[in-house]
Amino acid sequence: MRVGVVLNPVAGYGGTRAMHGTDDLPPEQFDAAVSAGRARHRLVRMLRRADAELETAVLLTADGLLGSDALAEAGVAFDVVWAAATPYRTTPADTQAAVRALLAAGADCLVFAGGDGTATDIAEVVGESVPVIG
Repeated sequence: MRVGVVLNPVAGYGGTRAMHGTDDLPPEQFDAAVSAGRARHRLVRMLRRADAELETAVLLTADGLLGSDALAEAGVAFDVVWAAATPYRTTPADTQAAVRALLAAGADCLVFAGGDGTATDIAEVVGESVPVIG
């Protein structure tokens, strides 16, 4: 099984600040949001707990903040199938491009860590083509 993994590196930051999401996050807050890493911490914890179950899966992800940094932290093997043009500042368009690349690389399902906006961005690309777990 080929599992696509995508992360919104700033998910969860806006909710604690009553921002209603992070799509319009000011550039000067982006690094603080990444450092807070609420979604990233949850993804890493899930991957570490699921390590034995993942032994037979091939994990596919995007480079850097959108996935590979968290997968490396979790200590799991993965293949990078896409890299953002601006790897240190991601956007919803980057998430959608990463999902397109994961599907093109043969992902049988997708796992994501993010919020409502991330789910919507992914659903717009995936439709009903593969199962998605958030």
